[in-house]
Amino acid sequence: MLSSITKYLNAINGIALWPTIAFVFFFLFFLLMLWWVITTPKAELEHIANVPLADNEGSTNMNDRR
Repeated sequence: MLSSITKYLNAINGIALWPTIAFVFFFLFFLLMLWWVITTPKAELEHIANVPLADNEGSTNMNDRR
């Protein structure tokens, strides 16, 4: 089964490009998330961490988190 899949994938020109593109997208996403965590104020991250524990589930007021 695997040998037939490998045979067909080897016949496709440029197939080695797709794993490289996927790696670049995932790496850029990782860097973006790392940058977001570093630049986000600590109070905002604490609020996000406490969202599942909040008593006011239906509140959408942006002033509630300060």
